[in-house]
Amino acid sequence: MPCGSIIIPGVIGLKQKEFAAMLGVSESTVSKALRDSNEISLAVRERIHAEAVRLGYEKKPQNVRRRLNILVSVPEFRSEYYGEVLGIINTVARERGLNIFAAETNFDNDWINNFFPPRYGFFDGIIIEGLSDKNDKNVSRLKRLDIPVVTINTRSDQFDDISYDIDASMLEVIERLIASGRKRIGFVGEDNSLGREIAFRKAAGKLGTLDESLIFSSDQRFAAAGTEGFEKLFSLPEPPDAIVCAYDYIVIGILNAAANAGISVPEKLALTGNDNLRAASSYRLGITTIDQKSRDIYEKAVDILLARINGERFEPVRIKIKSEIIVRETALI
Repeated sequence: MPCGSIIIPGVIGLKQKEFAAMLGVSESTVSKALRDSNEISLAVRERIHAEAVRLGYEKKPQNVRRRLNILVSVPEFRSEYYGEVLGIINTVARERGLNIFAAETNFDNDWINNFFPPRYGFFDGIIIEGLSDKNDKNVSRLKRLDIPVVTINTRSDQFDDISYDIDASMLEVIERLIASGRKRIGFVGEDNSLGREIAFRKAAGKLGTLDESLIFSSDQRFAAAGTEGFEKLFSLPEPPDAIVCAYDYIVIGILNAAANAGISVPEKLALTGNDNLRAASSYRLGITTIDQKSRDIYEKAVDILLARINGERFEPVRIKIKSEIIVRETALI
């Protein structure tokens, strides 16, 4: 067969360029798709193969099914939370026969603009946790990739989004603290936990317990953020009797600082965390925390992504997964 031509019954010497124009794609895309190159998404390859069959170029559909390649992007690899997330998604993917590739954004809202664009064609779908849907460049660039995208904990209205119900969880935690007799309820977070701080403010405002002086956001991270938060809030004339923390390692920092200051937990100070990390159950005091049900979130994300890859069409969905409050020693609520 002459290079650059495909022979179709009744049509002499239809050129690849003409075939590509009929499909609205480039010649390179046609060439790679007919060679089953991973640089072209599965959906596009199947469409090109199907059209080639219809026109008589291929006598029967080629079996182009293979293990799908899914990119999972998280803000960082070094935190225990995202380590557990990647472990969960790897298990879910293995159960469904998928290949998983992981990448980190380092909390860079412009990461998409410099994220090895030539290799995006290798992936059949993308799952992203930590995407800022306020960054129009990210959203428009992802849409141009023309492959399915599911976001996690983003509340995006541009893509399918699966999240845990942080608003309901914060409301329940504060309600329980109030019911247990706590009156001055504070919050400690850090620069990368703004979403959880916003949820706390909303819930505390609704319940009439919001006190701006009891909210602290550190420029440090993990336990160091907790230590700094304790020092700040306990320097006040009226310190809190309960602190809701953005995540579990902040609780650990406050626990250590409180012990050094002679503040008993939970008698004088109740503490709650978020994420239900392994450390939450194994530290010297078990940490009362919010379990986001990450397994449920990522199972649902993979199922929706597979539906998109297989050509199902529906409006972007936004699903909230109900979380669970795990009660341990730091707050008997």
